[in-house]
Amino acid sequence: MSLAEAATPPSSAGFLAEWRRREPIFFAAALAHAALVPLALAMMAVDGRTYLDLNIWVKPLKFLVSIAIWFGFLAWAAGWLREGITRSRWWRPFTLVMVVNAALEMIWIGGAAAAGVGSHFNSSTPLWAFGFSMAAFSAVILLGSALVYGAALARGGAPGLDPAFRLSATLGFLVSVPLTLVAALTLGGNGGHIVGGSATDANGLWLMGWARGGGDLRVAHFFALHAMHALPLFGWLAARTLPVGAARAAIWAATGGWIWLTGFTYFQALDGRPFLPFL
Repeated sequence: MSLAEAATPPSSAGFLAEWRRREPIFFAAALAHAALVPLALAMMAVDGRTYLDLNIWVKPLKFLVSIAIWFGFLAWAAGWLREGITRSRWWRPFTLVMVVNAALEMIWIGGAAAAGVGSHFNSSTPLWAFGFSMAAFSAVILLGSALVYGAALARGGAPGLDPAFRLSATLGFLVSVPLTLVAALTLGGNGGHIVGGSATDANGLWLMGWARGGGDLRVAHFFALHAMHALPLFGWLAARTLPVGAARAAIWAATGGWIWLTGFTYFQALDGRPFLPFL
């Protein structure tokens, strides 16, 4: 399999078929979560209740989009793995555990929205506190899929996969795990995402909704989690434009830069300062 076949979509006519072929369970999970996005939008239109000054259905909407992207990316990235992995005896149980975890997470988040309460960091009753603990555990299990992909790629990739691109994908998956855990544990210890500002999500940064009146730990969490997407994209570009040695050096430099960016936004939030304060 060439780099173009493994890292970029084939012809438009066969794109969806190829995507599904690479990993059908993750592909189906991505479609299922994407299909629920219109329902969340409809609930936002008819239900005016708010939490932290935002519509109560904004969080389910964000998570539906995020999980759809998560599984869609994992489905495509399965084509980068060495031959035989997706046919291993442990692979189907692995994929089913990930999909069930995501479904339980969404049931909990949607249930909290329907009840008119916050899902994350909600310790108002023992039941909600227990639900948040279980959801946090579920999120760690989901993150484990990045570790599985990273470890698999470190041992080898699909036939013909460009070595520089494989390096970028390996680093992307493996770097995202510890960075995300640090950000998530800090969020949990802080009891929320806002540091040094008012407890509101109103008037947040456009599109992302990050707090403007203080620090927001979700910024570092975002960059930590999306290392697994950004670094392979950079690696794909580097592999197409640079010799192998130069591409590998550029990928290592980009990895260091991404870690620095995540760390910068992490300590910026802890200092109570908003991300991109000039916007």
